[in-house]
Amino acid sequence: MAEVARPLADRVVVKRDEAQTHSPGGIMLVQYQRQQPTRGEVVAVGPGAFTARGVLLPMSLKIGDRVIFGTYAGTTIQINGDDYTIMREGDCSAVIEGEGDEIGTSASAGPRSEVNTWYDK
Repeated sequence: MAEVARPLADRVVVKRDEAQTHSPGGIMLVQYQRQQPTRGEVVAVGPGAFTARGVLLPMSLKIGDRVIFGTYAGTTIQINGDDYTIMREGDCSAVIEGEGDEIGTSASAGPRSEVNTWYDK
């Protein structure tokens, strides 16, 4: 029977992206030089956290969200030979939207695109 991790409270289970094997300049990295990925996909979400008054605060993350988190965030576990990280929702810094390689950009994003207009409001 396959094992499943069901996170409790405000925790999420994230499958980290694979570590890069080459630097941006094309140099092949040896195992100890590879940085642990700080991006991944949410594969399980807890119900949320309770306040002191007993009110459930729902999670803002959902299964399938691509997130950015700290290098040493959470606890790494192994299930069925795959590595996953369990962390609090607050350990996730941002949700990646779109398919571009750069965060917050898209194919048509220019210097004054809708992505960068938050400071104009």
